[in-house]
Amino acid sequence: MNVVTNRWVGWLLAQTRLTRYAVSAVLLHLALLIAIGSIKFVHDLTQPAPPKEIHWGNLSAVPGEPAADDSG
Repeated sequence: MNVVTNRWVGWLLAQTRLTRYAVSAVLLHLALLIAIGSIKFVHDLTQPAPPKEIHWGNLSAVPGEPAADDSG
């Protein structure tokens, strides 16, 4: 007699083969999404802050603000 003490594992083993594969696939995808999300989160935390002002030659600009109108 096969006795399984864990209720969730017992439920999973009682299912059909296709259901076991489907549940395993969903759990694997969930684990991969969590792993990839945590890698991106840590990567975003280690990036430096964007510059407050950009200088290029004698031109400068502030990100997010419209360019000055020099047609005057």
